[in-house]
Amino acid sequence: MCVIRVPLAHLLRERLVAVLAVVYLIFNEGHGGRDELATDAILLGRALAELLPDEPEVHGLLAMLLIHDSRREGRCVVLSFTGVGVLGRPRSLR
Repeated sequence: MCVIRVPLAHLLRERLVAVLAVVYLIFNEGHGGRDELATDAILLGRALAELLPDEPEVHGLLAMLLIHDSRREGRCVVLSFTGVGVLGRPRSLR
């Protein structure tokens, strides 16, 4: 288990930008097929939101991670084109 500490106030902004970028990169790597990394990034995002409740960037990143993660199961669905005969023509072409 790792320990997460909030840096001194004068260092917080500079370090937070880097930390949020790394959490996003971890999630991106996990979203590409390594689900455990996506899960770890979300856990880190939740920990940061708990440690820094007044930082909107933290909550924004966490929200984005959760939205993308909620679509994880659906991203592998292959849609087949059924053709105009089944769907009919769009109204604009009728």
